[in-house]
Amino acid sequence: MVGFELNRFLRKTFPPESLCFLCQSVMNLPVQCSKCKIWVCQSCSLNSYIFKFSFTHDFQIRAHLNCKHEFSEPNKFLKNKLDEMMIKCKYWTSGCLHICKVSQVEKHEETCEFGKTDCQYPECVQKTTKCKEQVHSENCPFSLYICENGCGKEMKLIEVFFFLNL
Repeated sequence: MVGFELNRFLRKTFPPESLCFLCQSVMNLPVQCSKCKIWVCQSCSLNSYIFKFSFTHDFQIRAHLNCKHEFSEPNKFLKNKLDEMMIKCKYWTSGCLHICKVSQVEKHEETCEFGKTDCQYPECVQKTTKCKEQVHSENCPFSLYICENGCGKEMKLIEVFFFLNL
């Protein structure tokens, strides 16, 4: 996971040390190069493509090309500072109003009712939010339907449409 998008935070300005050198988002799991001292998200440090692209397109950072980056954990002060920032759930655009500290957001998002989930029927490719999963399951074209006209035939809801229109 790259850094946290700036629009998820309540604040509008960010101290430079909170932003990833590469993705320019608020750092998620920050690490620092012990040689050239840049700060990046852990995932950005592992993505050599981002590194190569970033270091070749900007003249100011070409000096970092020759650095054999060795990343280590940040000091506790920076980590604590980032962990205390208030952030919106990543599902806020789907309706979640939860706001918490960065250090708590991952736990919330794992169980957020606005999180996306796959349909329980393998043939269905539609994703829905956890809070609407029951409604989708009841109306999913691939859910099972038992004929109520006495035959008791079991078929998928999508087949019922074709069956009734024959």
